[in-house]
Amino acid sequence: MGIFDKLFRRQSAGSEAQADVAGEEALCVLSGHEAEISAVGFVLGGKLLLTGDTRGKVMAWKAPSFERHFELGHEPPAPIYCFAGGDQGDVYYGRGAAVKQWKTGAGFLDDLSELQSFTLGEAHSKEVVPVLSTARELISGGYDGKLCFWDRDSGEARAGSLKSPILSLACTSGALYEPEAGGLLAAGHEDGTVTIFDLEKHEPLGRFKAHERDVYAVSFQNVVFNRQILLATCSPADRVVRVWKNDQVIAEFEAPGFTATFSPDGRFLAHGDGTQVVIREGREWKVVRRLAGHRYLVSALAFSPSDSLEARWAGWLASGSHDRTVRVWSFDDDTETAEQIGAPPQLPPEWGWCRVHVRDAQLKALGYYYRDRHAGPSVNILVDLSSPLGPELIRSRASSAGYRGSSTFRLAAHETIQIEGLPADFAAMMRTRYEQCDGPAGAVVLKLTAAERAEYGLPDSPPWIATYL
Repeated sequence: MGIFDKLFRRQSAGSEAQADVAGEEALCVLSGHEAEISAVGFVLGGKLLLTGDTRGKVMAWKAPSFERHFELGHEPPAPIYCFAGGDQGDVYYGRGAAVKQWKTGAGFLDDLSELQSFTLGEAHSKEVVPVLSTARELISGGYDGKLCFWDRDSGEARAGSLKSPILSLACTSGALYEPEAGGLLAAGHEDGTVTIFDLEKHEPLGRFKAHERDVYAVSFQNVVFNRQILLATCSPADRVVRVWKNDQVIAEFEAPGFTATFSPDGRFLAHGDGTQVVIREGREWKVVRRLAGHRYLVSALAFSPSDSLEARWAGWLASGSHDRTVRVWSFDDDTETAEQIGAPPQLPPEWGWCRVHVRDAQLKALGYYYRDRHAGPSVNILVDLSSPLGPELIRSRASSAGYRGSSTFRLAAHETIQIEGLPADFAAMMRTRYEQCDGPAGAVVLKLTAAERAEYGLPDSPPWIATYL
């Protein structure tokens, strides 16, 4: 298959989409990835769902059963950031500095031999992040700050530099259906700005500051719904989703996450909110559905496509998460009239005081472990004991309504640590999930006993814990 290092099918029972547990709203839960999900996308007119992870594995699931069709891996491992589907059955995604293309035959969903793969081109000098397929052309953006407009037949690209790395792309809905529609293109940048382009002329129209940094998602609302052009943006840096009219904010929601997208008909805005997916109606932005079930941050969202610009949409929403699973949610025509569906946010029960030691057994710090509904399990440092601090400071920080810790204590996957007396998933998280962040290497984290809490003057339940979790 050329560009693929391996392409294989699995027919074992473990390769099937697994039914969700009772009481949850997901149609199905798709498992099999061994790294955090970084991309989801519907292609071939919604007949196939593609999922990608941070180590470069791509898995394909056939709708509507969402049985696994095939999976492929890449060497060396590198993230898959985005999928785009063409109107001729083509599929595109970035792989390193190149744009990869699949050409699928009419019988591809039944016969994998009809899949052909190519390298469309290498106009970028650094990693390709977003790819977008309109009715006229393919568009890609990369960490080199280049925006490339591709001729899909010749493989030639017209490129221009926007200076800041490009993390996300979106176009107005008409460009997805009509080659001559023109319209607008939005590019979200690492520096927090958004550039707006004229799609017909390939010329920039303006640039505005949307977030502090890292605009991970941009999405235009279908103009048919509100008869105006609205753009949603999202950034994990300031933990906010914003809706813009021109360069003015008309709505804003606090929501830590990496992704936000409108449904094809513009009726819904979906965005991540920590471990949950929030669905808002597209006029007053009220929450009409809250989808719970992921264990870690929601990292990718994709609606199944619509047949036309004016059609009322019904279909599926796929959500990918750092918990390495993808959930598929079903939507019908009356979804927006429903009350909030799914489990509301619950204060996590697991938290407690702990002490942190370094390799030589020296007591390093006091802190607490907890399960943040936005970020999953974490350990925060309350007091660093490497400098002389009196017991009064410890008690005052623990009892203060505003002080919640100085830093999050994280360890790299290669570190050898021990965690005693803590829930099992906290131990697994500390061993494999987070990168090094100011914490001492090779630490031992121990849950404090009741006697130790009394010795340090730590209350059973600090006043800020319920608001922080």
